[in-house]
Amino acid sequence: MGKRLQLSLLIMILFLGQAFPADAKSKKRTCDYIEKPELRINIHLTIPEATYDYSRTSEEMTDERFESTVKWLQKQGIKSIGMARHLGQFIKIKGLTSGGYQVNMTGMGHARRVDRYGVYYCPFLTDLNIEFFYATKIFIAKEIPRDSCEFEETMKHEWKHHTANVMAIKTYSDRLKKDLPTIVREIEERQGYVDASQIQNAYKQIEHSVNDMINIYYETIWKDQRKRNSLIDTPEEYQRVERVIQECEKRRKAK
Repeated sequence: MGKRLQLSLLIMILFLGQAFPADAKSKKRTCDYIEKPELRINIHLTIPEATYDYSRTSEEMTDERFESTVKWLQKQGIKSIGMARHLGQFIKIKGLTSGGYQVNMTGMGHARRVDRYGVYYCPFLTDLNIEFFYATKIFIAKEIPRDSCEFEETMKHEWKHHTANVMAIKTYSDRLKKDLPTIVREIEERQGYVDASQIQNAYKQIEHSVNDMINIYYETIWKDQRKRNSLIDTPEEYQRVERVIQECEKRRKAK
């Protein structure tokens, strides 16, 4: 899995500059001088234990695998995914790690009065809660005996993918928590002050923009995961797994 990941907070701020109309930008300076409330950010990351599925055959998993991965492996001369068994001209997937995530965001805000008559207000977020859930399922072909060397080494290989995926998630969750205060304040400033009747709409617009930024961060997780996993799925790794399986089988037969 691999494309290089580049995520820049500066790029995001430039993106935000395109997200608001010019008249909103003209109001920015007023809210700059308003005392801002404290922004509390909580990111709750839930990563349950991986689950396992041994119900599908190698052929079934092969048919469902992404074509891009298969084509890459074919170019590398690899005839198997998950372990390096060479099975004729066709790729046979023996192991597969699949993950998915869900993100939910809730927020609360507070509006600070701009003028003494209460006509205009600067809206600010005060609380931002992000629930991130990531689940993994590891598939191993049902025709592989569970007490075999092949099963053991295939499982170890798939766990490398699982570990790489979790590391990417934790890395960018930490980065998001670090960057969010700057992102939120930039969005608030570009929103500018609003009429008292538009406060709730302003909150919705701010939250929508923040949610867009959060989605950008979490979409980059997949790019980072692809990069990390590309360092695992190499010809050298499959050759190593093949050797380990052969040595394991020899030891067992010698007993």
